[in-house]
Amino acid sequence: MGIKIKENLDKFTIFLLFIVVFTIYFSTMSRSVNEFDSGELAATQAFWGIPHPTSYPLFNLVGFLFSKIPLPIDTIIKLNLLPVLWNTITILFLFLSIRTILENISVLSNKKEIFSNRSLSKSEILLVSFISSLSFAWSVTFWIQATKIEVYSFQIFLTSIIVYCAIKILINLEQNELSLNVKKYWRIIAIFLGFGFSNHLMTVYLLPALIYLLIITKTSKTQKIKIFVIVFMISFSIATFFYLVMMFRAQTNPPYVFGEPTNIQGLVNTVLGKDYSQFMFSGMESVKKQSSKFLTVLSLNFNRTDFIGGEFSFNIIFIFSGLFLSAIILRKFFYFVFLIIITSLFFAFNYSIPDINEYFLVVFLLFTTLISIFIYKILLLIDNKIYKVIFLMIASSFTISQLFFNYEPMDRSSDKFTESYSKAVLNSLPKNSTLLSIDWDYIISPAIYIQKVEKFRDDIEIIIPTWLEKRWYKPEIKKKFSNILEFLDREYYISFDIVRDMILKNKFRVKENTFIIPDLLTFKVVKDNNYHPIELRDINIKFNKRLSDNEKYYRQLICWILEERAKYELSFEKYDKVNKLISIIKSLDPNYKLSI
Repeated sequence: MGIKIKENLDKFTIFLLFIVVFTIYFSTMSRSVNEFDSGELAATQAFWGIPHPTSYPLFNLVGFLFSKIPLPIDTIIKLNLLPVLWNTITILFLFLSIRTILENISVLSNKKEIFSNRSLSKSEILLVSFISSLSFAWSVTFWIQATKIEVYSFQIFLTSIIVYCAIKILINLEQNELSLNVKKYWRIIAIFLGFGFSNHLMTVYLLPALIYLLIITKTSKTQKIKIFVIVFMISFSIATFFYLVMMFRAQTNPPYVFGEPTNIQGLVNTVLGKDYSQFMFSGMESVKKQSSKFLTVLSLNFNRTDFIGGEFSFNIIFIFSGLFLSAIILRKFFYFVFLIIITSLFFAFNYSIPDINEYFLVVFLLFTTLISIFIYKILLLIDNKIYKVIFLMIASSFTISQLFFNYEPMDRSSDKFTESYSKAVLNSLPKNSTLLSIDWDYIISPAIYIQKVEKFRDDIEIIIPTWLEKRWYKPEIKKKFSNILEFLDREYYISFDIVRDMILKNKFRVKENTFIIPDLLTFKVVKDNNYHPIELRDINIKFNKRLSDNEKYYRQLICWILEERAKYELSFEKYDKVNKLISIIKSLDPNYKLSI
């Protein structure tokens, strides 16, 4: 009877955790196309295309199949729902990992006398596991993966399964020699390593720790080599299979292909991320910058009007206490965790890209296990039940504070800014226009989905000048223009980033005897100094009530371009249009300070 109650309590806790996490994530999930890579990834999932390297073949295939499930919702909502599921299931596996650690802490401990006569009850272990799991669920970098389409939610889901199996192996190794259970978990790890490498090279973070796990396995050298070969062959075969499937798909000429993964050489370049290799190991400046970001996202910030709780709010105290405690009493587990953390930070610190926070996700996942270990140890030291309850309430309040402080910033449910801005830019252009832009985050990437999936203003050709250096991109341009520079012989449009980052820095030149004039949301390159009219229309950009820093920048930019257009109209004495432009500016930002 007692065993059945415990099993039911276990199932109920897991079910409750799923409901709580899924509900919160679903309530903050975006319902539209989002910034950065999300638009491109949504598009390639919708029609099974090939995104930027490493092209994430498994991620795309799973998303494509999921998008075909006949649900009565828009494709973009369906695709945004998938990260919610990945994140939620990740939390369940994290819960199982923590519960497994706490239930077997005496087995894992190198100082068994500490736990010989004392342990927590089943309900206490479940509660600690529940609280600790939620601390990761409500952390900023992980939570944001559940609000939009990105590869990291799927990657951390795969990682959570590998970590769970590794913990199972570690416990089994402490109990006996190489058992059937251990072999089973190694096979599962091999499969999910294959899936992991089919999705993202972040999987490499786990390899040193898994090798350590194999080294400490209580078996012969021959058996260890056999396990290594089996794991390698299974994972390599799975990853190779999905990349070959991607190569064959690329050969069918889908609507969007980044690079040229249509042959073995191109496939190898894609897998190795050749286009991004210049960002790896770029010197100490990268290490300083990325390590500073790592410390910043973990830090509590009391200096702003809005309190910034960092990734884990006050739970950060428990993390480092748990790390110190593990080093003393859970030596092998500590080595396993420490190897993953060090490997992750080594690669992340040496990767000089702006959006580095996601590369810390594996570290944050393991930090959560350290929270649980510290809470467990403190509860063991408390004999008084009332004090135990008080401490659990304090621990719970730390996790609740994460939810409280992070919910509003993470809520993307009504966020339409990126989609509306990209559409507004496209819609501001005349039919069959050409737009030059390098604004990947808010124009190009969202437009890939908007144009190729929704078929909105797909008459507009977007050309990315910085890609003209890429061997595979020139043939793509030739498909649209008989000569790569043919579009320069006619009037075309450029976004502000081309002016700021290329023309002013002499990285791109317009032809002689041409002029750049402000248009509505872009600039137009024209061949004479005559007046060039535009059709004024309402600019339907949906800013959020709480503006992000990027939204503030774009609102300021839009108003400035419109003001420049107003000055242009004024120079030709088009006073009606000047007044209309000023009216549009004031509707976008009543506080914008005009200089005309």
